[in-house]
Amino acid sequence: SASRMAKHRWEHPLRPIRWSDHRSAEPDECVSYLTHGEAKQLLQNVALHISRLIRFSIYTGARLNELATLIWKQVKWSDRICIVQTKRKAGQIVRWRNLYLSSDALSILTKLMPADGGKDGDFVFDLTNRRKIWHKARLTIGRPELRCHDLRHTHGTWMRQQGADLKLIQTTLGHRHIRTTMKYSHVAHWEATEALDGLPTLPDYCDYGDGKGGENHLPSGVLDRLEVK
Repeated sequence: SASRMAKHRWEHPLRPIRWSDHRSAEPDECVSYLTHGEAKQLLQNVALHISRLIRFSIYTGARLNELATLIWKQVKWSDRICIVQTKRKAGQIVRWRNLYLSSDALSILTKLMPADGGKDGDFVFDLTNRRKIWHKARLTIGRPELRCHDLRHTHGTWMRQQGADLKLIQTTLGHRHIRTTMKYSHVAHWEATEALDGLPTLPDYCDYGDGKGGENHLPSGVLDRLEVK
């Protein structure tokens, strides 16, 4: 940087800079996901091999790189899991996690399995022309900003919308920290109204009235405690 050059090459050290004073506040993360209708529309505009990739990602919450590197020997049919390698940054230790398989996810794997049962080193998913197909499909449904990672967000959001606990969502998504999962604590508008409709209905009269909409008579002493303005 310019400050290091000034110090070492020109022997003219600068005053230390407190970068924390210049950082902008990070905006709240907005979770981008597909509605049920958008997901169906997206699937109608992609090739079959990409459709299966998309549905499997939504069913399991898998990252794209976890599916791109998935081989058949990592599929544990009896345990209903896939053992996948998570994406790691340079210098980090390789980490593995369980991908839990629903009946729908198992059905996709069954359809993908080759006649010979799949060799251990063969990849499960075919990603041929994935970028081109994905880009065209997201434009077609009017979601040009949609990323493959948003399929993972879709999994977490749909799980939350059906009432799944955040700890369960943390498990299915493979988050190491619950604070990462907290972004799925949001609720859709229809969830809020549905919850409100579940509140008990109260009678349409005052306990202190005659029950017929007439004059309400408060107990003696109540008016004395009210401040009349």
